[in-house]
Amino acid sequence: QFTRTKLLNHITHAISERQDLESVLYVVLRQLEDHLAVDLGLVCLFVRTEETLNIAALRLKNPLLAGKLDLREGMVMSLDQTGLRVCKHGEAVLTPDTYKSPALLSERFAAAGFRSAAAIPLLVDGKLFGTLVVSRLVEAFTPSECEFLHTLSEHVALAAHQAQLHAELEKAYNDLRQTQQTVMQQEPLRALGQMASGIARDVNSALSPIVGFADLLLRGEAVVVA
Repeated sequence: QFTRTKLLNHITHAISERQDLESVLYVVLRQLEDHLAVDLGLVCLFVRTEETLNIAALRLKNPLLAGKLDLREGMVMSLDQTGLRVCKHGEAVLTPDTYKSPALLSERFAAAGFRSAAAIPLLVDGKLFGTLVVSRLVEAFTPSECEFLHTLSEHVALAAHQAQLHAELEKAYNDLRQTQQTVMQQEPLRALGQMASGIARDVNSALSPIVGFADLLLRGEAVVVA
């Protein structure tokens, strides 16, 4: 229990120092791989409007299994296909034997040789933000390990959500700054256009009498000739 608490504090401290989502997720997966004997770890983000899980981070202890796993970052999966529908209601999914589960993720784990898996929901304000999924080649996860993962998920969900908000805020700021720069670049052009329009009016005003007199002279000349 002391070791688990120490590991939890270590991971929590590590992710608190990071602001980008990718870095937060990979720190968690790396720590679980090193200290909880996890052979495969992935974090999926839930898209509520589409009812899908998008793989945001994936880490394999043995990269040679990547070809058999048939999972990759950026992959989008239906919530129902994954067999993780109950995660939406805050329930974890424990799979002691992937060979006996019909769910899509379990089938892919089994095909790559991963025997057991656990999926822990990441909740923010009681709503599903994503899922933390870990798997092993041999033994199943113990109840104490599942309890640790559940506690860890609370910290991961909060850190990941804050990192996502930070990224969205930064993007909005950059978009605003780009818009401001565009407006500032257009201001000189607008001023130049107004100045050119003013010059054109002045020139037209100056030429109007000349054109008028010229027109009268031409008419007078035409009358004399006639």
